[in-house]
Amino acid sequence: MMAVMWSMTTLAMLLVIARLCVRQRMLRNFGFDDWLIGASMIFGLIFVATATVSVTYGYGQHKTNLESRSAELALMWNMISFIFGIISFAIPKLAVAALLHRILNPNLVQRLIVWGLVSLVAIIALVNILIYVTMCNPPQALWKSSMILNGEATCRDIWILINYATFNGAFSAFVDLFLAIYPGIVLFKLQMSLCKKIALTAALGLGAIVEANVVVIAACIPTLQPILEIILRRLKLVSTSKGHSKPSSYAQHKVYDNQSASRAHVSKKESTTPLRKKESQETILNDLEQYQIRRTDEVCVEYEMQQPK
Repeated sequence: MMAVMWSMTTLAMLLVIARLCVRQRMLRNFGFDDWLIGASMIFGLIFVATATVSVTYGYGQHKTNLESRSAELALMWNMISFIFGIISFAIPKLAVAALLHRILNPNLVQRLIVWGLVSLVAIIALVNILIYVTMCNPPQALWKSSMILNGEATCRDIWILINYATFNGAFSAFVDLFLAIYPGIVLFKLQMSLCKKIALTAALGLGAIVEANVVVIAACIPTLQPILEIILRRLKLVSTSKGHSKPSSYAQHKVYDNQSASRAHVSKKESTTPLRKKESQETILNDLEQYQIRRTDEVCVEYEMQQPK
């Protein structure tokens, strides 16, 4: 179990480092979502580290096989790991919301809904932590069961924590579902090919339907396009590099420019003002220079000066 946890954490950490390098060094566009992903990764590392410590003290074994001190330390470190685990589940949702905000540019109502839901997730998670650490008075009784047996501490009904944790998980799952569907609703209104809509919806929604380290991994995937472009060029799967080719939108622009210039020469008119075909919203994915999803409307104006007679 610990091997799986550390493997996923290591993979998530590598992708977070790659994401931060892309945003800071390649794009010079470090944003709030990147800070949130970095913070989530830190809490995730602390969660796995404290869980590992609890296992080394014997957590998961029968209490009868452990010394009383080892059992207390195992329970104490397990409680600490739960606290950081709950936080590491909540923060990535904030990062996904910030990423969707940056890419999709939602209107005011959509922003209020998205940020309202993820903020509620964070608040509910914090309340869950408070309920957990205050279950017993004093809190040391959570890992020192002898205090309860000797009447030195009192604890609330365990079902209070269980029921609230169940509510926390159910609401978190609902927000996951919403964040997974929301990009599809926005993207399917755009006039682009169905394959692009499905691919973008999957990439943006993936970060919301998985948990813990996997949500960090999924939230990093949509931001790693520049690295993918470099890898594909080196494997010669891309015909030309950025430095020796123009974006497809530029090529279309030149075709229309040449056609309009030819028409202007034949007609000998004083000026022509052809409007470049907009290709609907297909140009939302053609901006290779910035590696961002954006919509660009370009207008070309050409004229020809006549010699005075």
